[in-house]
Amino acid sequence: MSDSDPILTPSDGVLDRYLAGEATLAERESVDAWLADDSRRAHVLAVMRGPTATRSLAELDTVVQRIERALDGSQVRRDDDRAARVRNVWLNREGGVSGRRFLLPVLGVLLIGIAASVHQWSARTNNHSRPTVHRYTTSIAQRATVSLADGTRVTLGPQSTLEVPLRFGSMTRTIALKGQAYFDVRTTSGTPFIVRSGSVTTRVLGTTFGVRQYPGDRYAEIAVTSGKIIVTTGAHSQITKTLDAGAVANATDSVVTLVSGDSAKRYTSWVSGQLIFRGTPTSEVLATLTRWYGYQFRLSDSSLNENVLTAVIDAQSSAQALSTIKLLLNVDLTFDGNVITLHPKHRSTMPARRRQNTTDIMTPSHAEVGR
Repeated sequence: MSDSDPILTPSDGVLDRYLAGEATLAERESVDAWLADDSRRAHVLAVMRGPTATRSLAELDTVVQRIERALDGSQVRRDDDRAARVRNVWLNREGGVSGRRFLLPVLGVLLIGIAASVHQWSARTNNHSRPTVHRYTTSIAQRATVSLADGTRVTLGPQSTLEVPLRFGSMTRTIALKGQAYFDVRTTSGTPFIVRSGSVTTRVLGTTFGVRQYPGDRYAEIAVTSGKIIVTTGAHSQITKTLDAGAVANATDSVVTLVSGDSAKRYTSWVSGQLIFRGTPTSEVLATLTRWYGYQFRLSDSSLNENVLTAVIDAQSSAQALSTIKLLLNVDLTFDGNVITLHPKHRSTMPARRRQNTTDIMTPSHAEVGR
């Protein structure tokens, strides 16, 4: 229905006969078509059938005054001329005129007001449900680079999620990370760049650093490759430590621990295509390879988890990764789709050096991987 249409088209007599069941076939078809044209009209008819239709003119006058106050200065009014016509007819009515005749336009304006109020409530509700962040997510074996509004570049590792507020910019630069990412932060005067990973907060002004904390990890790994950062942790942000370039730290809910004798390069080498493990438990190595290559690993002997591994693996080569695992753990590999089961070879054939599995190795050829 266009705004220029009257609220009610059928005459009062036709509507009265329609409600009383006395309308002719042509009149019924006319009213039915009119009702189908605008769903609000059915509500008007429903009210007319109910107790509201017997209200006195004094009661309806009170209703109109409330409507006029609600409409005053609001955006509810769809048609100022239409509302003015309703007011003028009502205020200048002559005695003896049917209350039902004036009830119809009043109810029309009332329904417009109700519809607009519902629309405004719906808009407010939808505003609350609309996303407040941009969410960037990588899947298994996938990496991504995200350029933020301030010029900062973020490299996401596999199975990671970065949440950036829609209002990210000059006033706030706080983001949230689940998984692994490398940050090249653009300096912005007076506005720190803040990364939240679990209960750990990393605060910088302009630097490059890496953060890793997947769901279930015991701690967040933080490695600084340039500049300086401040790491804060604890329920009440009471534990703070400053990390300089080259420093590595593990942060839990209650402590930030510097990792001595290690380099930040090992923790950020994945950005340049290398996975570096140094005395890393087998379970952690296999979890990393699962994220990077999509394989699921099973151990036929749980004692394999007692090993710690040291190796450098090409992040782009799953064949090399499997060859390395096969050699270091002295196992055979069997495949069932993307599920790989590790079977230990006979212990007597395992050289002593390899049982420790803590020595860097030369990469075997891809042909050594059996399927």
